[in-house]
Amino acid sequence: MTTDATRRGVVDDSSTDAVDGDDSGDWRTEIDEPSTSAGSQASRAEEGDVLADLGFGEGEVRDLLDGLPETPQLRPALQKLTGDQLGLLRRFIDGFENRRTFLLWCQDAAIHTLGRLDGDWMVERAFSRLDLSVLLVSRRRFAWADTDDDGNPKILDAESAATARRGVAAVDLLPAFVASHRGFRWSATEYVEDDRTETDEGPPDPEEQDAPGMRPALAELDQRQDWALRQVLDGFESEDQMLAWVQQVTEASYAEVPDDLATRLYTESHTREMLLDREGERARSWFFRESFAAKEILPAFAVAAREVADRSGELAERENSELPVRNL
Repeated sequence: MTTDATRRGVVDDSSTDAVDGDDSGDWRTEIDEPSTSAGSQASRAEEGDVLADLGFGEGEVRDLLDGLPETPQLRPALQKLTGDQLGLLRRFIDGFENRRTFLLWCQDAAIHTLGRLDGDWMVERAFSRLDLSVLLVSRRRFAWADTDDDGNPKILDAESAATARRGVAAVDLLPAFVASHRGFRWSATEYVEDDRTETDEGPPDPEEQDAPGMRPALAELDQRQDWALRQVLDGFESEDQMLAWVQQVTEASYAEVPDDLATRLYTESHTREMLLDREGERARSWFFRESFAAKEILPAFAVAAREVADRSGELAERENSELPVRNL
């Protein structure tokens, strides 16, 4: 089984990030092949340690968190949620290799914000030239930049782009964290001492928990959503695979995908061709699949994460589960 840590560490190179014309969010829009000439010299100047130095300040943040009071973590599910969200924040500020990795982050964010990061926000970012030119930190960000009259990319320098990512995090991401905690705080189990119990293990350690918010149902949903998203981004070998995938994505979204999803995939010839793995169409189909996933799948995943988080139960991952618990 692929672990969460392994899955998040994968860098996906199968993305062209080729764009053309209108960014209205219509994933049916045709595109041109990507150009590699514009901004090539500037992109090389930004590679390597320069971009790394502008990313998340892991050391400074660790120094801050080392000063936290050493008190018993009586609601470990909240601490687990906080730790996972810090990872989301770090990855967002560091930026993304390509549009595909941003979409995979969005699915992760849907789970770990308990669905409070709105799916429409994800769609808007995934179709915005300006946003993607800021969110991406590889050469591919130049493919999303508008150009001036001389054909030079109009793009923020690396430092300004990093500042912009931090601004988006402050305006959009952190409020979603607050909303997730507000909806979760009193449903998290409080582990308290009880003289009638002969155990000295104490509350579960948040760092030993794998499930988001210590909700196994969320962990299962996360794995199924990640699988479903990667499948559609990679494309299908046959029409039967595509139809079977619709059945599986229905479960992964808790039936929040459109009722007519299979009908449209099969009857719209262009959509069907782009989702099937046809030779000679890879650059065009990669872009199309990313757009399709952003528009049709991610919003459903966000709603599903919220519904499951609001209705799932907590389970500590350790051998002794007979601890005194109290829900306030």
